[in-house]
Amino acid sequence: MYPLQGSCRRSGEKFPLDNAGPGDFRNAPQNLVRPREAFSLVELMVVVAIVAILAAVAVPAYVNHVRRSEQAQAVEALLRARMELEAYWADHNRYAATLRLLPSFESGTQGKYVLTLKTSPDGQRYRVEAVRSDVGDKLHLSDNETHPVVDTPKALGWSLFHWLFD
Repeated sequence: MYPLQGSCRRSGEKFPLDNAGPGDFRNAPQNLVRPREAFSLVELMVVVAIVAILAAVAVPAYVNHVRRSEQAQAVEALLRARMELEAYWADHNRYAATLRLLPSFESGTQGKYVLTLKTSPDGQRYRVEAVRSDVGDKLHLSDNETHPVVDTPKALGWSLFHWLFD
């Protein structure tokens, strides 16, 4: 059996590798063995730049997603108010004067939206509005509309209504 030998790429010098396992360079010349190097500053800056780009895309998408889900809660509240107003109409032959007269509206706040009910003096017409003042989003639903209407479509960017109702 031949003794194991290694050679230096630069000088071509031969050195024995007897009893050497993988990664064992005790017998190797010092110019061949390099100490373990750390990441360079350039490599770290590239990683930081990639993470920053991903965060720049992901954070606004997440915020938009959260706002759209909150807007969906406002839509649900408007549709629930319409259903309960129609039930109130069936019992009293007029629409409720305030939201507190409806079973599921103890307060006018639904999530981050504040709901208000406006009825005509004779109680024959209504308009329910959902307003979120921090982002300027406003929706409404009236007795002659089949689905909620967004009064400020660009307040949240992409709107749930364009996907659902258009």
